[in-house]
Amino acid sequence: MTSLALGLILIAALLHATWNLCAKRAGGGLPLVYLVGLVINSLYVPVLLGYWHWNHPTLSRIQIAWILGSGVLKTGYALFLQRSYRAGDFPWSIRWHAEPVRSFPLLRRSYCWENGRRPSPSPAA
Repeated sequence: MTSLALGLILIAALLHATWNLCAKRAGGGLPLVYLVGLVINSLYVPVLLGYWHWNHPTLSRIQIAWILGSGVLKTGYALFLQRSYRAGDFPWSIRWHAEPVRSFPLLRRSYCWENGRRPSPSPAA
């Protein structure tokens, strides 16, 4: 695994944990999901428009349906997650989300074993 890949994984884990903490502290609900969606879209839409402008992709109706369905599922997930934060045990949630970080050395060894490589002491190798 390259240092770049490892760095991106760690940044994603940090952002995910930050989101979980903010969501729990905010009390959640539809207003938080709406506000976060608004912020994410305000950052993502310009990138999407730039990509669309330079590459001119075409989407079929099926692809558009999958994109919209994915958005509906993501919104539902965010709402159910907010409800679980209000009703559930937050420390358990932190432990559950941190599990992939703790299992990283095992995953790296498994990858090396499956690809006939020998794990090195450095995660960047």
